[in-house]
Amino acid sequence: MTVICLMLFVTICTLSSAFSIRNSMNRDLREFCRADFQIHMTKVLDDGENVEFTYQNIEDVYAAAGEDLTEGFSETLHFAAYGDPSLTLEDSLGDHLEEIKAQFPYVRFTSKEMLVKVSDHNALCRLYGTNTVELDQDECIMICNFASMQNIRDTALTAGMPVTVFGNTLHSKYDKCQDGFIEIGAQASNMGIYIVPDAVVDENNRICDYFVGNYAADNEEQRYQAENDQRTRSKIVLNGWKEQHPDTELYCIVNTKYDIYDGTIGVGAMVTFLGLYIGLVFLIACGAILALKQLSESVDSIGRYEMLRKIGAEDRDISNSLFWQTGIFFLLPLLLAIIHSVFGMKFAGHILELIGTQRVSASIASTSVILLVIYGGYFLITYYCSKGIIKERK
Repeated sequence: MTVICLMLFVTICTLSSAFSIRNSMNRDLREFCRADFQIHMTKVLDDGENVEFTYQNIEDVYAAAGEDLTEGFSETLHFAAYGDPSLTLEDSLGDHLEEIKAQFPYVRFTSKEMLVKVSDHNALCRLYGTNTVELDQDECIMICNFASMQNIRDTALTAGMPVTVFGNTLHSKYDKCQDGFIEIGAQASNMGIYIVPDAVVDENNRICDYFVGNYAADNEEQRYQAENDQRTRSKIVLNGWKEQHPDTELYCIVNTKYDIYDGTIGVGAMVTFLGLYIGLVFLIACGAILALKQLSESVDSIGRYEMLRKIGAEDRDISNSLFWQTGIFFLLPLLLAIIHSVFGMKFAGHILELIGTQRVSASIASTSVILLVIYGGYFLITYYCSKGIIKERK
């Protein structure tokens, strides 16, 4: 019985997690991949002891290769992100720093907080089709959609701790993070960006450059062609830069909607297949084991049922007794597995949250249907077979 409960527990957790990842990926693709093409670029300075990321204009890199950055796009946006050396991640988190370090030990807490002008943010929102924001000169907004970091940043924001940006004291307009993102992707991964008034920004402290665009294409075939053209152009441009500047390294991320979709759909299909394979194998094995055990007991109990008939028990009463006996035999391990799964899914939810997957509870419905069909099917088959065994031995 213990083994059966464990197998059902694994089935419920595996199926629920797999469906949750698949559903989350499908939803997140529509939510966070709102442009066709994006480049994120910084220059890497490495003196052998320290590595520093500094600003590099994408347009200059393309121009050096004789290419027009905006060619092939119907709408574009080119903007920079900024960083204040005196405002790092550990500075903005205040008293909650140690808690975050324990939770995210590999995060560089000495890195500068990313700052984006409100005008650039609103222009990006219009391109993405999301809501714009308004700020007074002494206000800022933290946008973040990575759930684990959201909770921690909300704690700091609720405390009302101001931030100093290039000598200007700013207060958060809200006491919680606002949903938002800069980089297109397949999931919620923004760990926090400050949206600040244009006037407080120091143009000499740009740390990275962004270019976002939508292809000038009218149909899917033209979009695929534009995708291939832009990929080829970006490779030529970056290779040309490396040849002209062998001592300078560029940290460049080129994201395209088709690449993100292809990669995510592939991962989603693999996760769903593995989840269904493992879950269904365990579920079918549980049903088969319980069915064989119950049928074996039915055969051994033929004499007892014959004795009940001899003392006047009706077939209807015997069938009801057999139904409840089989039902309890199947239901008890399932109930124990469900109780364990409540705690197991809470733990799985925390793990899935770290990879940007949320709303685990929404996948429970799909898992319940599979359990009802397969496990319930084994129960009914076992009941009718047991009933047949007893009738054949009258």
